[in-house]
Amino acid sequence: MLRQKSRFGPQNPLEPDLFHILIFIFWILAQKERQIKLLRLLALRQLGSYIIAAFTFKWLSPPSLRNFFDWRCWPSEKRRHFLLNLLWGVAIAVALHLISYTGLGQQILDETYDFLVKTDFRRAVIQGKDDTPVSDSIRLVLFDKDTYEKSPGQGFWTPREVLGKSVIRAVELGARVVLVDFRLDKAVPLYYADGAFVEENQLYLSLLRQAADLAEKNGAIIILPRPEKQPGAAKGYTRQYYELLDEKKAVIRQGNPGVFYSRTDRKVRHFHFYEMVKDQGRNRPILSMAILAAIYQWHGIEKANGIIAELERQADRFGELPDGISIPSDGTVSDIRLYHQETDRECLPARFKFRIAPRELIQEDYGGGFDPQIDIPPSVLLSEYFDTQSIQGKTVLIGSAYKPMGDIHVTPVGDMPGIFLIANGMNLFLEGNQIYEHHGIRLLTVGILIVLLALVFVHLSPASAGLVLTTIILLLMTPVSIWLFSEYGMFLDLWIPVLGIGIRGNIANAEKFIKNVSQTKKEDD
Repeated sequence: MLRQKSRFGPQNPLEPDLFHILIFIFWILAQKERQIKLLRLLALRQLGSYIIAAFTFKWLSPPSLRNFFDWRCWPSEKRRHFLLNLLWGVAIAVALHLISYTGLGQQILDETYDFLVKTDFRRAVIQGKDDTPVSDSIRLVLFDKDTYEKSPGQGFWTPREVLGKSVIRAVELGARVVLVDFRLDKAVPLYYADGAFVEENQLYLSLLRQAADLAEKNGAIIILPRPEKQPGAAKGYTRQYYELLDEKKAVIRQGNPGVFYSRTDRKVRHFHFYEMVKDQGRNRPILSMAILAAIYQWHGIEKANGIIAELERQADRFGELPDGISIPSDGTVSDIRLYHQETDRECLPARFKFRIAPRELIQEDYGGGFDPQIDIPPSVLLSEYFDTQSIQGKTVLIGSAYKPMGDIHVTPVGDMPGIFLIANGMNLFLEGNQIYEHHGIRLLTVGILIVLLALVFVHLSPASAGLVLTTIILLLMTPVSIWLFSEYGMFLDLWIPVLGIGIRGNIANAEKFIKNVSQTKKEDD
């Protein structure tokens, strides 16, 4: 008498039994629990045995391998399913493109980007897999807690005297660019010291003028944030400040420090390329401070001024900078490309990739990692023992790291002061890491993926197809997406067509099951 096969046993080498499937599901759930090593090993062993069996008994068979790709050898039912799989894959890919213009699509894109950029940050900075994550041309001077609380303002405002002396010191030591991330167009109160009132506002104006004179002599450039409100009827210190900026505009450039905040969670994911303003009846682009710093770091004052003047001519001629216009680099990395930006529309090339973060964030949130040692307290910069060669020919970014001042921003990798956003933006350009959406490569990749998956889901059984789908998404799509994003700045949504064809397969299986049930009932009747 023949022995009856177990209902849970595999009916053919490509059909995993219930035990295999359950073990694989448990393995997926165990991904977040590093302690369950034994379960992982068991799951991988079962999955490996299944793949070996499938490869040995099915795919190594020459006739089966030929039939796998030979359309003429397929029965009509398989042809129909293959065409339907193709249609579903294309439909899902088109739906993905269209949904990106909706709020839901933007949210999905943001969540995908957050995962990629955080993994990329961990890989490059924490694990040290990027040989040069931070450009050697960047130095940070951070006004920390001690700088603020030991100043005359005792943490209520930015110490003007220390700031002015820091700018002078940076220019004096040969910095090519000095970027100041402080808006100081409003006066601060007088303070009493050594038997007299001290006017810190006028002292700062005097120090800034000295820094500008020294910059003219040394061929350096000073970049300040553009005031939110233009002069108009400004009086007193504010008017004097604006007049000084206009008088020294040859060496003091004003840039846009702005970033874009997400409407849903207030996270900063995009920087602002430029802002269009009316200046004496002309359309003029105010470039991002990070872009200005990169241009002057690459080309020096004379050539950089020529590049910026050409951008201003283009903007005045067309009323806007042409979409995709490029700013030449120094030839060692790719050029900067500028695009139109709207608050309710995605602009992928304006997304941040993070390489610079506060030391506390790296230690507390990530357990430590690569420290570029580029941050300098003002007290060290102004010290006579400071290494004068460390900032020669570099860009010195001066900003606040004092949380009570309120300049803290939420990003996908953690909270950080605004000066770190400018530093990450500049580093992105200096290292040639601006993100691009390669439409041709994306279409080709998604097209190949759709065809291959349409073939796989035609030939495999329902359980095997589900297993392949899960394996592709969890074990293949994620590392491929991370690798493309980290190495080439490519942002590809490869998993959606996979999911679409998988859904199509489940629907086809449901149809088949219903037909079989109906046919069985008819036979019983």
